[in-house]
Amino acid sequence: MYPFGILFSLYLAQGIPAGLIAHALPALFRSNGLALEWIGLLKLLALPWLFKFLWAVWVDYRSLPLISGRKGWMVYMQLAASGLLLMLAFLEPSIDHFDSVVVLFLILLSLNFVAATQDIATDGWAVKSLGVAQRGLGNSIQVAAYKIGMLVCGYGFLLLVPALGWTGGFLLLSAVMCLLIAVPLFSLKNTPVPTQPENVKAENTLDLLRSYFGNSRVLAWFVILMSFKVADALGSSMIKPMLIDLKWSLSDVAMLGFSASLVGLVGAGTAVIFLKWVSGSRALLYSGALQLLGIVGWYGVSMGEYESWVVYAIAWFEQFADGLSTVVLFSIMMSFCREKAEGFDFSIQACFQAGMSGLLGVLSGFLAGALGYSWLYVIAIFCGVIGLFLIVWLRWVFEKELGRKGSELLC
Repeated sequence: MYPFGILFSLYLAQGIPAGLIAHALPALFRSNGLALEWIGLLKLLALPWLFKFLWAVWVDYRSLPLISGRKGWMVYMQLAASGLLLMLAFLEPSIDHFDSVVVLFLILLSLNFVAATQDIATDGWAVKSLGVAQRGLGNSIQVAAYKIGMLVCGYGFLLLVPALGWTGGFLLLSAVMCLLIAVPLFSLKNTPVPTQPENVKAENTLDLLRSYFGNSRVLAWFVILMSFKVADALGSSMIKPMLIDLKWSLSDVAMLGFSASLVGLVGAGTAVIFLKWVSGSRALLYSGALQLLGIVGWYGVSMGEYESWVVYAIAWFEQFADGLSTVVLFSIMMSFCREKAEGFDFSIQACFQAGMSGLLGVLSGFLAGALGYSWLYVIAIFCGVIGLFLIVWLRWVFEKELGRKGSELLC
């Protein structure tokens, strides 16, 4: 159980800033009258997650002072995140004052940068520490911990703000992040940085990219990777603004999101059993289909008012499918990592996936503003169907060329 407890703590810490931006701020800003286009632009704060592969080489092969190896990056980045949350405690912005919003966005951008950097070190350590048989459980714990972090900092923050205020809420989050530093600090050993992959210069990101993408399996996998979460990225970004426009209160939105996140944890846990029975491209296909059904449910909500229990059922199903599909995706991503380049290889996959999600998240605000929520979900569903067909098609291509076992090499 040694690596799993550490994994839980590290990914819990990463979920805190993610929950703030994905769940708390969109609802708070919309309730204060911020336009949908600006809410969609919050996704731009995730740019460090898109470009983290540019400095992943340094995290993999360089040490910080006093604490060597990946442990040092984990500890220092969490300390920086705690400090940034502390700064936010004393900066309560006003929607009417542009300068305060800009400063808030810059701090949140910095928060994403340190979280993304910590993620490089954590992913590299996880790929290195988990055996193939442990990856299903390890990724379930990873996704569950991340979702709990998002829940605490997203919906929990919405519930606490009326009682503690903006300052009190961020002071609490900063304290939690600071306490979590103890896990990597006292549980991990100082380890030397790994040696660079054979025939690849560690200082040269371009060489690492060339060697990685010189594999046809990797190229085929990236087609799937970039299309797998398209429907979810388009549709999920506007769920909370849509509910606010449907006259749901902030507390109602928070309670719905809180309960749905708990169901998402169940989905992540179920993936452990699911991956024992279904693997490779079939696991992606089945979990992706469930994910798409959840977006279909939100299309139904956008078409008219429903009883609250129906909305709850849709939210629970969608989050269950999201938890399941995310664990499946991450488990397969680990199998596309080279030895001694685990942090870089996982990061480049995560960057492409996050980049696509971020771009579509920004686009979703403009689509919803111009066409309405219903047409946004129609477009999301169409993209999701294309993504499923791509999995089937690429599986068929590999099976035709390499046989039945060859098709599973794809994923």
